[in-house]
Amino acid sequence: MTGHQGDLDKLRLLYDSMSEMLALHEVVLDADGRPQDYRIVECNTAYERITGIPRERALGALASGLYGTNTAPYLEVFGEVAMTGIPKTLETHFGPMDKWFFISIFSPARGQFGTITMDITEQKRAQAERDNAQNERRKLEDQLRQAQKMEAVGRLAGGVAHDFNNALTGIMGSASLGLLDCGPEQRSARYFNEILHSAEGTAGLIRQLLAFSRKQIIDPKVFNLADLVGGMHVMLSRLIGENIRLEVAQGGKVGQVKADASQLEQVLVNLAINARDAMPDGGRLILETESVTLGEEYCAAHAHVSPGRYVMLAVSDTGHGMPPEVRERCFEPFFTTKSRDKGTGLGLSMVYGLVKQAGGSVEVYSEVGHGTTFKIYLPEVQEAPSPPKPRVPMLTMPTGTETVLLVEDEPAVKDIAARVLQRLGYRVLPFLTAEAALDALPGLGDPIHLLLTDVMLPGMNGGNLAKKVVELRPGIKVLFTSGYTENNIVHHGVLDPGVNFVGKPYSLQVLAQRVREVLDA
Repeated sequence: MTGHQGDLDKLRLLYDSMSEMLALHEVVLDADGRPQDYRIVECNTAYERITGIPRERALGALASGLYGTNTAPYLEVFGEVAMTGIPKTLETHFGPMDKWFFISIFSPARGQFGTITMDITEQKRAQAERDNAQNERRKLEDQLRQAQKMEAVGRLAGGVAHDFNNALTGIMGSASLGLLDCGPEQRSARYFNEILHSAEGTAGLIRQLLAFSRKQIIDPKVFNLADLVGGMHVMLSRLIGENIRLEVAQGGKVGQVKADASQLEQVLVNLAINARDAMPDGGRLILETESVTLGEEYCAAHAHVSPGRYVMLAVSDTGHGMPPEVRERCFEPFFTTKSRDKGTGLGLSMVYGLVKQAGGSVEVYSEVGHGTTFKIYLPEVQEAPSPPKPRVPMLTMPTGTETVLLVEDEPAVKDIAARVLQRLGYRVLPFLTAEAALDALPGLGDPIHLLLTDVMLPGMNGGNLAKKVVELRPGIKVLFTSGYTENNIVHHGVLDPGVNFVGKPYSLQVLAQRVREVLDA
């Protein structure tokens, strides 16, 4: 007996020294021979340490009495091992203790099962932290890749827009001259008008490309975004139709923003049109404005946003929503899920570009069947609202007799601009390059009243050309033109102070008006 008792003592010392929880159980069967509960036959000291249940209380007790109904999910697998003898493993989170366990289950005899249980809570929490950190890294990497892709597409779009604007300037100028050469009653007048109408429609698409690529010239003013949204209520109501209810909500006092108000109106119109198309059977369109503070936590998850005070504009609809693959690409130019006759895929691209150019950010939240919300954040500014802009008079066709030094590197555009200005009465000195104009300048005589130059010239650009011409001919006026704004007269889309500019493509009326304004200033 002594030897046998010594072996038992050694065995108990062995399993009591284990860090894992060791327990032996016997299954309690119901009248049909199915496991309905189990009781603890033996357990080691780790059981008491991990569960907090004294060993004396545990021995012989039913699991349902010790743990309540929390044992029910495990009864099937424990009973199966006890009745078949086939060992199993189990990883589980035990709610009452808020701990994770890895359990090895075996059967020493039919109707009994033993468990070796490891507390893996710290490992699981550490793994969860690693997974969260990895997910955040992946999210930021995805945001960076998306931003790089959008930037690359934007540069491509801006370059394409520049080339198209040069071509459209030539087309619109030629059509305008054709209209002047023929009477309104002639059949060719209708054709010239159709050419102008098509060219102007194409120019609208190009403006959307420029908006996406953040290459538009903007006129930022300080204003209250809530006032702008409220002022568009009637127009938006007509736009979305009677079967959609428009709701406008303002969260407390809303701060000022500095942006181009007309462009933000375009943003609202595009988002309202998208919402309308997502609710063919009617619904609700909700516009909300609110001053918010974006903290470090939000900005850490949105790499392009800096902490600070913002004015938020949320545009929400109750439409059909977007699946993830559409949501991820919704801001890409020419990406659309609409039929060819209902959309170009540039509306949301323009929203993205205009908001970015205003120094803000835009986020989209959408689920299929649960509608869509666009949240726009614009930096809040502590400035007084800008005074209202004076009304611009109707465009006329003013003429003149002054001398214009014209520098344009596109031959077709140079010829059209020269013919238009000559038709208006001006004396025109046309050149293809800045260098050619500077070389010829000493022999061109006096006076030269205006330099009309493209900004993007080969070799010396228009900005440097203007500086040299003004040095050589003090008092000369300068009017820049370009179909692209990434140049040395514009910073972040805003013209440098005192710079005169006419954007391509320009019509005959616009060029005539702008030249006269600069000469008369």
